[in-house]
Amino acid sequence: MDNKEREEKLKKLENPSVGMRRQFELIDQAALGNIEAAADLGEGYFKGLFDAPPNYRKAKKWSVYAAKRGSVKALIIMAELEKLGY
Repeated sequence: MDNKEREEKLKKLENPSVGMRRQFELIDQAALGNIEAAADLGEGYFKGLFDAPPNYRKAKKWSVYAAKRGSVKALIIMAELEKLGY
């Protein structure tokens, strides 16, 4: 990563968009054990809702976490990921 790319990333963190703020909120909530937040993270990463393209690896991570704790939404996301080979 060159200096220009690094500066752009820092600017995004200093002035996060609505999608990034939502992502940070969900991460905080999931870290405190909120399973719905974890499932929402899985969905957000799957659909690319956090001002970035879809990230299927992170979608799977959060969906597995939430599904193991009873989230139906997470199970549905995992089924979609499986269709894509993840």
